[in-house]
Amino acid sequence: MELEIIAIYCWCELILNQLNIKDDWRSEMSNAEVLTASFLSCKFHSNLDKQQGAGGGLNSLNIILIHVRMKFTG
Repeated sequence: MELEIIAIYCWCELILNQLNIKDDWRSEMSNAEVLTASFLSCKFHSNLDKQQGAGGGLNSLNIILIHVRMKFTG
């Protein structure tokens, strides 16, 4: 699972670099981290309606964001 997360992150970073898309200096997370978290939430929670609700989906997305952030901030 960790190798899959790293592969998704590297792919996102590569695509963003090829498109010459820069991170916003005010942001605490890179664009690649946000995209990685989005891909992971889609993969593990295929029903997007649950993610948009105010229930457990929001907590799951927060956990994924924290997990991705911890992987790449060393």
